[in-house]
Formats: sequence, C-alpha cells, structure tokens
Amino acid sequence: MKRRGQTVPIILLIVGAVLCLGPVWGLLGTVLGMTRAFNTLSESTAGSREALAGDIGVALWTSAIGWVALPFGLALVVGSIVWLVRIDNPRRRGAGDVGV
Repeated sequence: MKRRGQTVPIILLIVGAVLCLGPVWGLLGTVLGMTRAFNTLSESTAGSREALAGDIGVALWTSAIGWVALPFGLALVVGSIVWLVRIDNPRRRGAGDVGV
C-alpha cells in the first residue's frame, strides 16, 4: 500500500533517472549538431566558417550540458531512494537493538 509521503520521492526518482541520462541526451545533441555542421559544409561554396563553427558550437554545448546534468540526476536518485527507505522503515533502531 502506497503512503501519501511516497509520491514525492517517486517523482524525484523519475526526474533523477531522466537527468542521469544527461550524457545520452548530450550525445544526441552532438550527433545532431555535427550533422548540421556537415550539411552546412556540403552546401557552402568556399568560406562559411562562421556557420560551420556555430553548428560545431551547438554540438559541444549539448555535450557539456549533458555531463553537467549527470551529478544532479545521481543526487536525486540517491536522495529519493534514501527517502523511500526511511518512509518504509520510520523507526530507527538503536545501537542495542538487534533486528531479528
């Protein structure tokens, strides 16, 4: 049976899981940015360095943002798991208690 206090950690767990996939989202952005860069390169005549640099910049930014999202996702996942464990076991055992 789900308690009322379990809804928030489950939502945080889902958000954390999505953020843990940050490097994958960054890789997707890198692939899309590099594809745009190669399309720009194939369509340009001689010197469209600015457009090419802009597309490569998008690819690099998405990779960086993906890796920055990873620690936040891990923190949310670990925090929500700890929260769920404490909700399921609200009684703290003392040093003398033996769990049988």
